[in-house]
Amino acid sequence: VLGPSQAVVELVHVNCEGCEYDVIDGLRAAGLLSRVEHVQIATHLLDFLGPTATFHEAVELSLQVSAKRYCEMHEILSQTHVRVWGLPWVWERWTLRTDVSQSRMRAPM
Repeated sequence: VLGPSQAVVELVHVNCEGCEYDVIDGLRAAGLLSRVEHVQIATHLLDFLGPTATFHEAVELSLQVSAKRYCEMHEILSQTHVRVWGLPWVWERWTLRTDVSQSRMRAPM
């Protein structure tokens, strides 16, 4: 998708009603996250799709699943980026860390 190994994407803007966690994980798994200067992301609560006894149990399980995926996404992003602003479950903006950017520029083409 990006072409040459030094190609850079200035901004990835993600607002996909729950798939943002998979998008970030996919960019990391493909080794592309360090080539993205800025990530702007809307985070959403996920639905728990398993069987539950009550509505309250379903809400609690949804919150647990959502918090787990949110924390995993933060862990992935903080390996290459720093959060410059944001509110959980609303919008966040992450910028490539200077050390990652500089090591990318030193890498052979």
